[in-house]
Amino acid sequence: MKQLLIVDKREYLILNKDLTIAQVSVLADKYAEFPEQLRVGEDVRLSFPEFVGLEDTLSNLLSLDRSNFLLKGITRHSAEDNLLYFDIDIQKIEDRLIVFFEDVTELMTLKQSLIQQVNEAEILLASLKRFEECTNKIIASMGDILIIVTYSGKIERINKAAKKLFGYPSSELLGQSISQLITTPNFEHQQLYNSHQASQQSVQQIELTCRNKQGELIEIEFNFSVVPTEVPGLFKCIYLGRNITERKRIETEMRKALEQEKELRKLKSNFVSMASHEFRNPLSSIMICTDLLMHTERDISEEEYALYLNAIKSSANNMQYLLEDILVLSKTE
Repeated sequence: MKQLLIVDKREYLILNKDLTIAQVSVLADKYAEFPEQLRVGEDVRLSFPEFVGLEDTLSNLLSLDRSNFLLKGITRHSAEDNLLYFDIDIQKIEDRLIVFFEDVTELMTLKQSLIQQVNEAEILLASLKRFEECTNKIIASMGDILIIVTYSGKIERINKAAKKLFGYPSSELLGQSISQLITTPNFEHQQLYNSHQASQQSVQQIELTCRNKQGELIEIEFNFSVVPTEVPGLFKCIYLGRNITERKRIETEMRKALEQEKELRKLKSNFVSMASHEFRNPLSSIMICTDLLMHTERDISEEEYALYLNAIKSSANNMQYLLEDILVLSKTE
């Protein structure tokens, strides 16, 4: 027994068959619930309540029905009010029981810390999963198209709106270059990425011409941005855009209409200048004839009188034709 105690460095108690204490190691009292009761000749159950109810088990151990008995994860408050964790290993030596105490506080503290870290990680993963699910729902319900590409321009993700607009399933776009969709001359994703990084803008707005699966051209206004990933130095490129094909068509029609309006105004100005000039001639004729009739002696011949009247009538008819042309132009406008 002495050799065993020398080899095994753990604190210990030696118990008689009646569970009275026969021997106590120097520091065994730190494991006792009631250290003041831990004395030779005293019942071990007074200082270690854990032995209450184990009488049959210990009796079987003494009769060699069992080789040893373990009590694991016992908790005590130390003198400094810190938690103390220890295991009890009860073995039979000759006709007595030896109770070994093993301090497992460091191991239990580490285990609890690991369990806490695992729980925190699980909570974080659950939060990230809920966040990802929420993000996926938002992306799926977006009216604007979303294309996420790598630094080199390979498509990594597209949303429902993008698939609908371009007419491609995900399987035909993922891993492909974004240049497959964009037909704007001289467009290069790498050049756009470099200029964006150099400008240090958070978002860069660009208009690009794209082609869908049916070969139709689509005008799209993109907000281009670069976002970091969880890997240091690795970035993803975000193309967030909306279809402006109809808006561009309306703008083109408006420009044409403005050009036509400008042309009409020019024609109108030219016509007014011409009409002013054309009005001046018959008016002058009328004024000359009427002046001659008013200041000429009354004994003019009938032929002269008829000549003046015809001149006035002809000039008046010319003015009427010009006036009708002006009214037609006004109605046309």
